[in-house]
Amino acid sequence: MNYNYETWKTDIPSQELWRKIFLIIDENNCTCRLKYIVDGDISEWGYIFEPVECCVEDLYWGPIAKWEVEWVEFLTLFEIKLSKTEIDIIDRTVLLCTRLEEEGVNYKIVDGNIRISTVPSQLTLCLSNDRSAQEKAMSNGQTDEK
Repeated sequence: MNYNYETWKTDIPSQELWRKIFLIIDENNCTCRLKYIVDGDISEWGYIFEPVECCVEDLYWGPIAKWEVEWVEFLTLFEIKLSKTEIDIIDRTVLLCTRLEEEGVNYKIVDGNIRISTVPSQLTLCLSNDRSAQEKAMSNGQTDEK
């Protein structure tokens, strides 16, 4: 990999943020997807759950350590088939945004869906083969070498 990686971030401690995310998912029966930090893969839309405190899982992948998730995205539009000829589209953007704001969770609207960063603000990952970029990130206190 030859790139530097930075993302928008959250100031809520990780475990507290995940508690709030799962609270809203459970209250609203949300369909979600996840983006993984290291490989950049995005999961399929579906239901996510917490099999153990340190992990998140969906119907296709998992369990995945929570620290490996860059963001969670909530699907906001739902189609409900009323009859063979009628379809109703329900937009839950206002409902979900209101709940997130009540919980103090920052979010973005991206392509009509709600995206929540799960990367703490004090963390900036530097995934690079460029040693000078890694050293610069470390000197700024942005990452820990493993």
